[in-house]
Amino acid sequence: MSHHRSVTTSNALMTKFALCSPKLVIYTGQSEDNDVAQKFIDMLEEDIKRIYRDCLNHPKFKSVEKIFTESDEACFNAATECYVCGGV
Repeated sequence: MSHHRSVTTSNALMTKFALCSPKLVIYTGQSEDNDVAQKFIDMLEEDIKRIYRDCLNHPKFKSVEKIFTESDEACFNAATECYVCGGV
């Protein structure tokens, strides 16, 4: 049985909250030892953190009413089963 590993990855993260146009990011491993899948996850996490920081610091988003209220948080914390699947 053969074993295949990713050698390159690319993504362009698009969100309505991004304050700039998405850019295509391409990563190609330099050797068989490079974990391209992990590098993809690491780059994705950094993009998400950047978008989150940008939104927190942008005046447009500072004035937005809080969607998840204290009452919502209390209900969430008191829940004993999953709303989506009904599991515990």
